Amino acid sequence: RPVISMDGSKLAFWRRDGGGMTAATFVVGLNRAPDGTVRAGPLRELPSAAKEGSGWPWGWSPDGTQLWYDPARWPAIEPNHLYDLARGERIAELEHPPHDIFQVTFSPDRRWLAFWESLDDGSGRARLLVARVDAAGRPAPERDWVEIARGDGSAWSPMGDVLYYQSDRDGFWCVWAQRLERDTMRVVGPPVAIHHAHTARLSIGNIGPVNRGLAASRDRVVFNMAEMTGNIWMTEFRSR
Repeated sequence: RPVISMDGSKLAFWRRDGGGMTAATFVVGLNRAPDGTVRAGPLRELPSAAKEGSGWPWGWSPDGTQLWYDPARWPAIEPNHLYDLARGERIAELEHPPHDIFQVTFSPDRRWLAFWESLDDGSGRARLLVARVDAAGRPAPERDWVEIARGDGSAWSPMGDVLYYQSDRDGFWCVWAQRLERDTMRVVGPPVAIHHAHTARLSIGNIGPVNRGLAASRDRVVFNMAEMTGNIWMTEFRSR
């Protein structure tokens, strides 16, 4: 689960458990060598809050100094932490017991957080929420959260006035965009389909939720799909 800071100078990633090691979240600085290759500096392991180790990194602050990550490996549920690299400590938390909150990302201006909250309806779905944050990065209380959509995976537009996300609202997993009012994060108009994936062979739905990815830049949206193919074979059984 690699997460690169906006300026490309830092990388956060997750190490699976195994080989006698617990799961862990790391951050590392990146530098470009004279020959153009990218080299990594020393690793820093972030604090975990569970004996199973920590979970996935979610998103950097726009200036690359702070990182939201899950300090507890699934199925353990702990508040998500905002970690300040310079201070070497947790400076904010985000939780909504007993629900799991995941994919926590800052808006480009750092005034808002987008995140997903699992639902209790047995559908396995989640809702996309936005919360204002103060100067320290602390999210507003639940009563002020704004629901944007239902689905999975999200990415801010560079201007922070659109959230892209994946949803099966039309019966297939497709990529949608929701325009937002930047000062309040209230939705503006209906969601717009960015890409319909309505075939069984090549589909976003062919990928499990934990393996889907979504990112947005000034002029494109990047996401992954899986292609499924098969063959029918026939053979003849001969009696001996």
